[in-house]
Amino acid sequence: MTVAVTEQAPQERLREEILADGRRQAERLLRRARQEAQRLGEAAAAEAGRFREETLARARQRADQLVRMRLAKVPVEQKRLRAAHVEAQLDAIRREAEQVLEPSHARLARPELLSLIAAAAAGVAGDRLVLRLSPADRETLGDAFIDDLRRLTGKPGLHIGWGEPLPDGASGPLLQDEEGRQEWDNRLTSRLSRAWPALRRTLAASTGLVGEAPVEPAS
Repeated sequence: MTVAVTEQAPQERLREEILADGRRQAERLLRRARQEAQRLGEAAAAEAGRFREETLARARQRADQLVRMRLAKVPVEQKRLRAAHVEAQLDAIRREAEQVLEPSHARLARPELLSLIAAAAAGVAGDRLVLRLSPADRETLGDAFIDDLRRLTGKPGLHIGWGEPLPDGASGPLLQDEEGRQEWDNRLTSRLSRAWPALRRTLAASTGLVGEAPVEPAS
C-alpha cells in the first residue's frame, strides 16, 4: 500500500504541471487577445476620429462654398431688382404719355394735324393717297386742305382720297397708297412707339437710371 502511493506521486506531479502549463498558456493567450482587442479598439477609434474630422472638414468646405455662392448672387439679385424698378418707372412714364396723347386730353389743332399728314405723305411714294382720320380729326381738318398739303409736301400733283374712318380714340393720320402696298401710320400713339427706344434712353440718363434697363427694339 505504501509502495503504490510512492509510484503514483510522479504521475500526479506531471498532471499538475501539465495543467499549470495549460493555465499559463491560456492566461498568455487571454492577455494577448485582450491586448489585440484593445489595439483594434484604439485603431478603430482613431479611424473613426479621422473619418469624423474628414466629414466635418467636407461639411465646412461645402458650407463655405454655399455661402460664397449665395453671396455672389446678392449683386445679381440687387441689379435684377433695380432693373425691374427701372422698367416699372419707365412703363409708368410711357402710360402717362399715352394718356396725354389721347384726344380727351389734348385734341390736335389744324396746323398740327396738317403737319402730321404732310409728314406721312412725304414718307409714301406716289401722289394718289388714301387718308384715314378719326371723326374728330376729320372735323378739325375740314374740306379745304389739299392746297396746304401740296405746299407742305412739295407734291403739286398730290391727290387725297378718304379711307375708312379711324376709331374715335385715335389721334393723328394713317396714310396709304391707293393699292394698299404702302402705309404710314402717323397717329400720335404710333409715333410714341417709334420714338420710345430713344426716348427711354434719354429718360433713363436724365434720371440716373441709365444702363439699368435693356433697350427696346424700334417697332
